[in-house]
Amino acid sequence: MAKKKIGLYMGVNSLGGVVVENRKLISSVKYDLSSLEEETKVENLNEEVKWEALINKTLREMKAEGKEVCVSLADKDFIFRSFEMPLMSKREIESSLNYEIEKYIPFKVEELLCDFSYAAFPREKKITISFVGIRESTLNRSSEIFTRLGLEPVVVEPSALSLVRILKSMKGYANLKNFALLDFTENEAYLTFFYYDLPVFNRYFAIPKNESGIDLEKFIEPIRLSFQYFQREFKSYELDKFIIIADANNEKLTAMLKEELQTNIELITAVNFTGKDPSYVENLKALGIADRDSFSYKFKPVFLKRTKEQLTTGKVIKDVPLQPGLIIPLMVVAAIIYFTAVLFWSNDISARQRQMKQEEDALVIPEFFKNLNWQERDGALKKKVEANNALKSVARILKKSFPFLETIPAVLPEGLWLESFSLGGESGKYKGTIAGYVFLGDGDKERLAINDFISNLKSRKEIKSIFSDISLGASQKTESNGFNVTSFSMTLE
Repeated sequence: MAKKKIGLYMGVNSLGGVVVENRKLISSVKYDLSSLEEETKVENLNEEVKWEALINKTLREMKAEGKEVCVSLADKDFIFRSFEMPLMSKREIESSLNYEIEKYIPFKVEELLCDFSYAAFPREKKITISFVGIRESTLNRSSEIFTRLGLEPVVVEPSALSLVRILKSMKGYANLKNFALLDFTENEAYLTFFYYDLPVFNRYFAIPKNESGIDLEKFIEPIRLSFQYFQREFKSYELDKFIIIADANNEKLTAMLKEELQTNIELITAVNFTGKDPSYVENLKALGIADRDSFSYKFKPVFLKRTKEQLTTGKVIKDVPLQPGLIIPLMVVAAIIYFTAVLFWSNDISARQRQMKQEEDALVIPEFFKNLNWQERDGALKKKVEANNALKSVARILKKSFPFLETIPAVLPEGLWLESFSLGGESGKYKGTIAGYVFLGDGDKERLAINDFISNLKSRKEIKSIFSDISLGASQKTESNGFNVTSFSMTLE
């Protein structure tokens, strides 16, 4: 008898669940976190308690049996990155991947759980790497919820991969290579671009609301900006199709996006996939993870901990036994060499001592040192050297900062201004910080403006010569002179 499989999708504030057997959907359920408060009449429940109660409710409603569950998590908890490397074997990729990943994450690589896949282009002698990662502490928080319920998550992955697995299983979509996938529910939306079937860009959006439901104009604006940003970053990318997956058909959204993006738009409802009504996007994501080994889509990440590799090289020299007949001649030769060396170095030392005495007598002692003993002179000299080195360091930093400061006005996006800039470093390695604000009247636009600023800085040669990495440290909404603005800080290394 085939084993029934349980799939769950944990969204921002909703949960979708399915039970499948022999690739057939047996049951499906979808609930929102808010439904718990409506049922229990208790507000401000602990977030983890809410999730535990909702998971129990979902499993009970589906009559799901067993302790093993397959979990699809919201994409916003994951890091999606892509980059190109010279053509190499998978083993070579694995040995150098950590050093590349460090450029793209805002924390230590030891804290990252990730996996990767790649597309090879032999003619161009290059490969495109797509890696997906999650911070270990973030994954642990989700896993602990299931552990407390006595459940075992046997596989975990981002929902974009769960959903594309379902899409690629449908007739007419199996051969898609380069496409964009926008999926949204009542409360969350994700835009993912795929290049040769691999995710290379992902962005999360909150759903803006008005009296009639989704505020389409506000919803479309960050999608348009993300689309434009992606086109700038991936100039060689040719989009085959832009696909929307939603709970219900929305012809107005499709028409508006087609006009804004000037590309081929196609909307598919969740019912088109399952053939059952009601059906939700959350259920599709749960279905994609529950039966993922039965689908043909190849990227099935397993999130393993990666540590910095300690590479060592060297040769082992074997011990060579010494023949007894050679010992006496070798001892005689060694003695001759020893006495010759002693005589030579004794004469050399005497000559050097006479030379040092002559140079000492010829020294002119500055007035500053005349009244100091040798110990005091040594301390004073060290202070002078330290002061000179500090001045040289400041001079180098100032010299390095000139091209950077000259570039700033040319790359500042509209509505963004800087509050502070600091630069320091030594031995040719420099670190800096930038802090500032952006005001465009919309939080999503302001975040995109910050991303554009970082992208513009990275693209300038004069900046690359100073810093190899520029990343966002923090950003948050704040108030300045009566206006709601977004403050931010960046690190430059």
